[in-house]
Amino acid sequence: QPSRKIQTLQAPPDMAPANVTLRTASETSLWLRWVPLPEWEYNGNPDSVGYRVQYSRTGAQSKALLHVIADRLEREFTIEDLEEVQAINGIGAGPWSQPVRGRTR
Repeated sequence: QPSRKIQTLQAPPDMAPANVTLRTASETSLWLRWVPLPEWEYNGNPDSVGYRVQYSRTGAQSKALLHVIADRLEREFTIEDLEEVQAINGIGAGPWSQPVRGRTR
């Protein structure tokens, strides 16, 4: 006999996106890439999973900027106008990735 169906509560992602890399895209932009979370790490509804990218200029006194990417399959973002990537779902945010640094040309 099959057991009854049980659904667990949603939770924020437990892990950060993997292999975060940053490369020069142009004189004024950087290209950020990461490996998207595997489906079993979503900890929630797949339609609510995405990523937040936080970036700032080194040594700048200005507040860090955030960019939200709603597509759970996305794996890159070009930072225009010049650090970290975080997985999110409908319940909350997971841990930040390790910071990566890059330079424009």
